[in-house]
Amino acid sequence: MNTSSVPCALGIDNTFGPVVKGCRDDFDFTLLFEQGIMTMAPAAFLLLLMLPRIYQLNMLNLKTKRNWVYWSKCILLLLSAGLQLAILVLWIVSSGQRNRTSIASSSLAFGSALLLCVLSHFGHTRTVRPSTIIETYLFFSIGFDAVQLRTLWKQSATTLAAMLSASLVVKISVLFLEARSKKDILTKSYSNLSPETTSGIFGRSTFYWIKPLLMAGFTSTISIEESPPLDKELSSETLHNRLQRTWDRSSHSKSHALAISTFRCFRTPLLTAVVPRLCLIGFNYSQPFLINRVIDFVGETGNASSANNGYGLIGATVLIYIGIAISTAIYKHKTYRAITMIRGALVSIVYSKTLSIQDGAFDNAAALTLMSTDVDRIASSLQTIHEIWANVIELSIAIYLLQRQVGVATVVTVGLVIMGTLISTQLSRRMGPNQALWNKAVQHRVTVTSTALGSIKGIKLMGLTEHMAHQIQDLRVAELELSKAFRRLIAWMNLNSNFTSLVSPFVTFAVVYGVRGSLNVAQAFTSLSIITLLTGPLSSLLSSLPSFAAGLGCFDRIQKYLLSPQRPDRRGFLGVAAVPSIDKGLLDPSTEKPSRHSLEPFPTSSICNAQMPRGKCILRPNGSGKSMLLKGLIGELEIKKGSLVINTNSVAYCAQDSWLINASIQQNITGSFVGVPEDPVWYQTVLNSCALDIDLASTAEKDQKIVGSGGINMSGGQKQRVALARALYSRKTLLVLDDIFSGLDLRTSNLIVERVFSRNGLVRQLGMTVVVATHADEQTFAIDLSKSWTTDSVVPVKSNKTSSVPLGKRPDLWYDPKKDIVLSVAGLQYKKNGGSLYVGPPQEWEFQPKDDGSVSWSLHTGDSDGPAAHLQTCSGQYVSTPDAHFIHGGFYYRYDANGKIISQALDQMFISNFTSDKYENTTLSNTLNILRTDGEGQYVPVFGTDGVILYFGGQTPTDPSMRTLVPSGLDVITVYDIGSKKFYQQAATNAPASRMNFCSASVGTPGKNGTYEIFIFGGRYSAYDHGVRDNEVLQKVYILTLPAFTWIEAPNKAEHWRTTHTCVLINNRQMISIGGIPGDNLGNIATMTEGDALPNGLALFDMTTLEWTTKYDPNAAAYKPADILWSDPALEQIFVRKDATQNPSGTSTGTSTGTPTGTPSGTGSNDKSTSTNTNEEAPKSKAPIGAIVGGVIGGVAVLAILAAVIFFWRRRTQQQKNLPQIGPQNKDYSSVSQVPQDTSEIWTMGNIPETSGNPIHELPNSVKAFELGPGK
Repeated sequence: MNTSSVPCALGIDNTFGPVVKGCRDDFDFTLLFEQGIMTMAPAAFLLLLMLPRIYQLNMLNLKTKRNWVYWSKCILLLLSAGLQLAILVLWIVSSGQRNRTSIASSSLAFGSALLLCVLSHFGHTRTVRPSTIIETYLFFSIGFDAVQLRTLWKQSATTLAAMLSASLVVKISVLFLEARSKKDILTKSYSNLSPETTSGIFGRSTFYWIKPLLMAGFTSTISIEESPPLDKELSSETLHNRLQRTWDRSSHSKSHALAISTFRCFRTPLLTAVVPRLCLIGFNYSQPFLINRVIDFVGETGNASSANNGYGLIGATVLIYIGIAISTAIYKHKTYRAITMIRGALVSIVYSKTLSIQDGAFDNAAALTLMSTDVDRIASSLQTIHEIWANVIELSIAIYLLQRQVGVATVVTVGLVIMGTLISTQLSRRMGPNQALWNKAVQHRVTVTSTALGSIKGIKLMGLTEHMAHQIQDLRVAELELSKAFRRLIAWMNLNSNFTSLVSPFVTFAVVYGVRGSLNVAQAFTSLSIITLLTGPLSSLLSSLPSFAAGLGCFDRIQKYLLSPQRPDRRGFLGVAAVPSIDKGLLDPSTEKPSRHSLEPFPTSSICNAQMPRGKCILRPNGSGKSMLLKGLIGELEIKKGSLVINTNSVAYCAQDSWLINASIQQNITGSFVGVPEDPVWYQTVLNSCALDIDLASTAEKDQKIVGSGGINMSGGQKQRVALARALYSRKTLLVLDDIFSGLDLRTSNLIVERVFSRNGLVRQLGMTVVVATHADEQTFAIDLSKSWTTDSVVPVKSNKTSSVPLGKRPDLWYDPKKDIVLSVAGLQYKKNGGSLYVGPPQEWEFQPKDDGSVSWSLHTGDSDGPAAHLQTCSGQYVSTPDAHFIHGGFYYRYDANGKIISQALDQMFISNFTSDKYENTTLSNTLNILRTDGEGQYVPVFGTDGVILYFGGQTPTDPSMRTLVPSGLDVITVYDIGSKKFYQQAATNAPASRMNFCSASVGTPGKNGTYEIFIFGGRYSAYDHGVRDNEVLQKVYILTLPAFTWIEAPNKAEHWRTTHTCVLINNRQMISIGGIPGDNLGNIATMTEGDALPNGLALFDMTTLEWTTKYDPNAAAYKPADILWSDPALEQIFVRKDATQNPSGTSTGTSTGTPTGTPSGTGSNDKSTSTNTNEEAPKSKAPIGAIVGGVIGGVAVLAILAAVIFFWRRRTQQQKNLPQIGPQNKDYSSVSQVPQDTSEIWTMGNIPETSGNPIHELPNSVKAFELGPGK
């Protein structure tokens, strides 16, 4: 029956209803319901929220300008209030149409309209976005007024309907104006806000605020500068401070303390997603009712009422699915916004902790892995955090609704739910541990990859690119293997979650059919929709629980990192009034004991009480503790004892290894990623001071050139200058520079010193305090040997070293007389900008000596087809002859499968033939104890057909990995016969204790009855020797007499402890010791900060008088063995070398290091024994010379001479017939006079006062000797 024209009975609209019966086609609400619920409820909520909000806004400052929108809203809102007043009056006078809520609802609407004018005023002027309260109220009010307007038109209340229509139009206009963005009318201080911040609730709900960004991305490429600003609530600083405060107040001993603190800190952003999620539940579970009603409607007969019901179902469908879309959008937006805030806070707090932990406490990639992998997995687990509680509610509702439809069959579905839950619980327990193992493997791979990328240039030069690629690939494979367990759990989890949704409908309908025997269409489709709503949340719940558990494991990994010990900073800071003057200096001396940092072991870890005056620099060799001292200044090292006081905490620091980001040069210097520098004039001044303007002028990109990851696109010197420019640009009070000149050539270094550190330099203009640590390893020094000098007054000639020459400790160095060049290879190689050990390229370098002492280094290729190990060896025994250079033993470094540097014993002897410029190599064996490291070797030309080489001292590796080293004693001498290429062993008597890192030099006397002596000095006890203290520095000189093979201790008046030094014979009889590490008067390795025991690192030893001296004599008399070598002069007549020739100078070359004192001893007495008077001559023999004794001695001497002549004649004849020679066959190696011995200059490379383990060498013909290498 059509009731659209039938008037409602009197009193129907005065009932609550809510639906009318018998009129208006039964498709309308009662007027009482509409006014009581749809008008009064929104007005009441508005009044409750409006007054506190007005009070709050009144306390804020103005943020917008008043424009036409403001005045339009004011006029329209006043008009709306007037219309509401008119409606109120009409209800008062229309007694026949009103109900008991009409006047009350109109009065609330009128009051709300008046207050809405006030709220709109404050909301427009005091906020940066449209008012959420006004927009929400108007949105619902317009919808509700539309429903009431239809009822009034149906009732034929024309006047009221017309007034309400006008009010509705005004409200729509006001809503349109209120929803407009205020971006264009914000004051200057609020003009740079993000679009999301200035968008209203409609813009945020529909994501309309993203439209400008999407359009810009569609039309062009968006750069960082063009991207919109970030919401202040999402800034890292805000998020970090917020979480840090919560974390500091929490109890760190609790389980999952960081997760709890994070959720507590961001509970408001997390809870904002609860309301839209509840709305989504409501809309989702309206679907079964809608489906059921639609099916019933389809089965009904057509009439006017059913037509209205159809329209209603259309409206309900639109409302439900639009509601699902909007509530889902808001819910996801709120969830991901909270995740973004948590991500930013966690990354910031990890980064902050990284800046405060002890240097080296964690792997370099630990923080990177936590901030990337772990935080990403936490974010992934939080995506479904609201699903856990919401799915439980949805499951409960679904089970209830399903029970109403299918009855007992619900038990089956519930059983499947319980089974899936139990399986999911078991899977969740295993997720965390397995993911932790995976993350650890990822961290290890990232560490190795990062290290390889940081050394990519060296890797490419050494040809190890493919090797490192395989290593990283193997690590990736191992990582994937460890991830399989976790991925299997994910697969089982997905199978478990999907099993219920696939099986439940079939099982449920089967049970229903079995119990009831039938199932109608409405029940079937309704039940199916409910089962879908049940299995969907179930699947989500079962996958959310393991994911959340895995996220907790990542929280725990970050928590462990945050709870690691923090770097204690015990530095003291002087107040402004107590700032030191220029005379007082930077550091105050402490009356306490010297401080000692906690990173052990380190030989120079004690820093004495001292002031550091302004204008001074720290000039020490590598390894002496400069970097440790500077790290102490900036608070990076713990001070165990004593105190350190500085006058400021405004510090700029330049490390040896420059830290650069993958950005432009300008961005690395200024730290700004937007536009030009804030101070362009100052920026250009800094570029000029650091000599960067010269480099930038030659590039097309200028200062916009991208430096690459770790500065890979720049040279080492350029990276250091960019770091220095960044420090200067910051204008800090204290400038701390750690070896910033190590990668610079001499010209650039001098230019920077002039522009930055000179009297008129930049730092003096700024009034900066500068602490510079450096060493002089970039120069080659030459000492003139043609003039007299003393060790404390000699002035060397300096030459700049080519920057590409690798820094090496104890490199191999020799002179090739065929080409008149000095060659250098190997040694322990260190990075110039970082100081750390690395596997250097197999290179051989050379320079040609000049009369003025200058040096120009260049790359000498050598034998490119030969083995490369000889170019990387260190701590071997290196000996040169007139025709060849011998490299024996030692070890070299290589990378293992994990990219770590390990040592490898060198089981070969390499021979560099000066004539062919080729290397020959011979594989050694350990049968004669000839594998050796840290020992010495000397060439003795007067024995054998081509001379012999004697090896002694050092250590012997028992396996290639050098895990075990045994001392190579001085009581057994390894003899290598150059002519036969064979090794022999010879026992030596009265040998001193075994030692390593000592030096040696050799010299012979002319004549057939002349002797040949080898001198050794200093060193330290072998690390595994018995009965002596490990690493004790020695101080005596010992002499090995040949051919007697007897050791004799030389008396020394002074005490000199020294190790890892170098010795060589200069003039006719003096042995010079240079560099090395001094020991104290107890034999301990001295700390480099305590100074050098030898002036300028040089010491001279007279091989004839056996005395230490400070004066060099270029015209010294020929060498004569000291009387101490022979206890009876008659013995000199017995040892006649029939194969020896006249040697006018009696000189020979050698290498070594050390310091001496002592008395003669027969069996290797303690190096610390009290010295005797070395000026006192040895006592003369008092034995009577009788006829019988003379006859016996004469007979023995004649027989011995005859036997020796026959032996050597037969041996030489056999060798000449059967064995090849290294040099020309017609050369007589038995004569020392073949090597010209005039010397006038000594060459050295490195820091003279503190050179450690750098070889020096005498240069025949060109009259020079030299030393190479930094004092590492």
